[in-house]
Amino acid sequence: VKEVMDYHVLTYEMSSALEGEHMPGSLHFVGLAYDWTVREEITELIGADIRQRVKDNLGDDFDVLWDQEDRRLHVEFQPKRSYGRLGP
Repeated sequence: VKEVMDYHVLTYEMSSALEGEHMPGSLHFVGLAYDWTVREEITELIGADIRQRVKDNLGDDFDVLWDQEDRRLHVEFQPKRSYGRLGP
């Protein structure tokens, strides 16, 4: 995320990890999802580029979403292959 935000010369902050209000079953509750908020107003084109660059950097086991209205990037670990047990 840092590499992509720096590429676009944007000010951003992690806005949600374990804390905050999330839907039941959210991966935030188990530390597998994080949100970053961009402070500047940006175009939809830049938002789409941020999403795609982060997705390309992280690979297929991560879902990456961009919310243009909130200027928020959501990243969650969603393995597409088996890694064995991830928890208790």
